[in-house]
Amino acid sequence: MKNQPDPKLIQVRKIIDTMLEASEHLRTLIKNKDLKNSIFIFGSIVQGFESIEIFLKTSKLDRGLKTRKNIEQNILYFAKELERGNITKLLEIMQFSLIPNIRKLKGNFDDDNKDRQFIIGVYLDHVNPIEVLPEARTLALIKEAKKRNAEIFFFSSNDVNLKEKQIYGMTKIDGKWQKKDFPLPDVINNVGVVTKGRQSSIERNLRKLIPFTTFAIGDKFYLVKKLVESGKYAHLLAPFKVVTDIDIVLKFLEHNDQAVFKPLRGARGENIYYLEKNGRKHTLYNHTKKKQLDIEALEKWVYDVILKRKNTYMIQKYINARTKSNEPFDIRAHVQKDGEGKWQITKIYPRIGNKKSILSNISRGGRTEDIESFFESQFDNKGSLYLKKLLQLSMDLTWHIDKLHGLALDELGLDLAIDNNGRFWLHEANIGPQTTYHEEERAVNTIGYALYLAKNKIFHTNEFEILNLPKDQFSIKTNDLDIAKLEHDITVGMLVGEEEINELTIACAYVANYENVNFFYFTPKDIDFNEGLIRGHFYIDHKWVPKIVKYPDVIYDRLRLRGVKGFDFIYQEFEGIPITNEFYGNSINKLKVYDRLKNTGVFDDIIIPYKKIERLKDIKNFIDNYNKIIIKPEVGSFANGWIYVKFLDTKRLSFFAQQPFMDCSTSQVDCQSEKIL
Repeated sequence: MKNQPDPKLIQVRKIIDTMLEASEHLRTLIKNKDLKNSIFIFGSIVQGFESIEIFLKTSKLDRGLKTRKNIEQNILYFAKELERGNITKLLEIMQFSLIPNIRKLKGNFDDDNKDRQFIIGVYLDHVNPIEVLPEARTLALIKEAKKRNAEIFFFSSNDVNLKEKQIYGMTKIDGKWQKKDFPLPDVINNVGVVTKGRQSSIERNLRKLIPFTTFAIGDKFYLVKKLVESGKYAHLLAPFKVVTDIDIVLKFLEHNDQAVFKPLRGARGENIYYLEKNGRKHTLYNHTKKKQLDIEALEKWVYDVILKRKNTYMIQKYINARTKSNEPFDIRAHVQKDGEGKWQITKIYPRIGNKKSILSNISRGGRTEDIESFFESQFDNKGSLYLKKLLQLSMDLTWHIDKLHGLALDELGLDLAIDNNGRFWLHEANIGPQTTYHEEERAVNTIGYALYLAKNKIFHTNEFEILNLPKDQFSIKTNDLDIAKLEHDITVGMLVGEEEINELTIACAYVANYENVNFFYFTPKDIDFNEGLIRGHFYIDHKWVPKIVKYPDVIYDRLRLRGVKGFDFIYQEFEGIPITNEFYGNSINKLKVYDRLKNTGVFDDIIIPYKKIERLKDIKNFIDNYNKIIIKPEVGSFANGWIYVKFLDTKRLSFFAQQPFMDCSTSQVDCQSEKIL
């Protein structure tokens, strides 16, 4: 088994490396006098430094204390000069103070990676990647990993055992796929990404322990929105509207005779429609198929197709980019970060479609050519100038999009176009683009970048990795509570509802102190899911005092809401931490317990007669047999929701209800004879 590095140091390194990368980019922005975007990057550096301070305090690590104080002063000084717009001073601070100090801090947490074989895990949440990836890609990844002396395996969430820190993954042995136990890898190349709040509990926990290569950038509208808000490169975007009703389509067509309908989450040119207006007549194209529509038919089609699911389509001005032979084309620039974490153009090529279609996607029957030959043949004496401009734009645009996503991206597929007037346009940017014809070139950068993250312990994140929590949820960034000083080796956290802070909670605190165990209680609102910290309440001098504390070693579950809608995410968050209560729901089902005991045949003499209520007649029959019965919920405690019924005479029954009288015709209650009393 590999020598695992100290997880505490990993958490610090991941932030320092991200700060260093952002600082280098910030210096470039300052040189270019781009103060607007400098503020954005500077903010990410400040956030990173705040996270380091929080983590080191909670982990009782004091490495680089003097350097950290220097960085804090550098940040304050830089902020003042940034407000004044003093370019000279800003460059001086960056070059001679801030960047050197961040590098010095990095040295305090570096470890020796020499002669170490790194392990790369290729991951997809719901299914093993080898079942969905092209074989050429998996083989290229395996080949490149072997070249770099790295071990590689493929796995899904179903293969992960967090408690044992083991993964039962697939790997190729002697040319055949076989299952094998692996320790947690040094880095994870995740094949697919999901939007915020939808990651599985396994993935969320893996992301806390291991660097991931790939992060989401949102749908087509989200990227467009980010570019417009940033101001830069917004001129590359064709006018568009998200379709929320028929009026948006009709008004758009008043100003545009040609339009394209694109799904916000589409791929490979699927479900794209081109509409051409000619008076009250419209021609609708879906790839090479077309049909004529009058205004009534058009409106019906919009309702049936585009508005079938609201907010799933955008309408965009059509960009007329065609070859001399009237074939639609665009340029795909596949860019990746390499083994040094720097952006490179892996491959750039034209995609040329059928002249009867508006689509240039290769997956839709298009073709490709050599990029230089294409530009020479299509743009004559301007070909070399356009190509040079295209290469530079691809890199600059990539840097900008990466910056807008917290410098967390690893690869992009940029779809660019040049119209008949020589104007450049951006159709869209995709993560994880198709690379049918250059899998080996892609694998070189995929493996190289993965190893770069592993060696430097860089944990990137972006806004899609941050949960959108309620306003009253605890967040360490908005609190100035003290860090808990834990005196003992073991920490127990009692998870409770807000109404269950009582004598039992206090008694547990006393017993824990007697047993030399740290103890605190916390509610669901006391968890900072993004930072992995808790506002724990400690019993000090006969009162509960809130302090910031890491997740406990074991959880005493008094909340008892596992499996209940709206609370599952809490238990998923603590995957891998022992929890006392394994039951689903806040109580067990009594009927199921009675049925199981009865089926054993051992406890017939002591089981109190019972019957599930399926109709009102069941209650009458039970009263006839036993005179006194109790009606109570299948799930819940005996003290809540029960009704005592006593037979008085042929016309009278006596009722005593702990709660207001319930509907006894439902199947959620059961009758039991009064012997229980």
